[in-house]
Amino acid sequence: MINFPVNQGFTLLELLTVIIIVGILSSTALPIFSRQQSYIEQGVYLELLATLHYAQKQALFSQCTVRFTLTSLDYQLSYPDGCQDSPPNSLLYSPDTQQTLHKKIDTHVHIQTDTKWQGYLDYHALGTYNVHQHSLKIGKHNIYIEAITGYSH
Repeated sequence: MINFPVNQGFTLLELLTVIIIVGILSSTALPIFSRQQSYIEQGVYLELLATLHYAQKQALFSQCTVRFTLTSLDYQLSYPDGCQDSPPNSLLYSPDTQQTLHKKIDTHVHIQTDTKWQGYLDYHALGTYNVHQHSLKIGKHNIYIEAITGYSH
């Protein structure tokens, strides 16, 4: 017959030690994960702002209308009316990577638009934008697109 010891399990001191260690680890790890979200939002904010600036410059350079389209999942730049050798609705290419400017947005990032937002905005051949002032909110970051001038900041 096998005799099992009567005292099985953990002592109170061992349990408290484990709870304290888990508490210390979670108190150092949680702030890192919350900061990661703000870094992702800041990255999307800077990327969208750079894309808007590029769209305006490309409209001036090409003397064609450039459309910036934004959904909750992605954004892109295109020539809605075509341009020179490009057919209508053709996508623009990134000057760095030579890939089309159609990018996905991280699923953890929520972009709020103002009530006048129609899903896109057009920069005309003079780099102007003639409709309403728009604002985009990405986390705690805001992008404002001025009416008439199209300046985004």
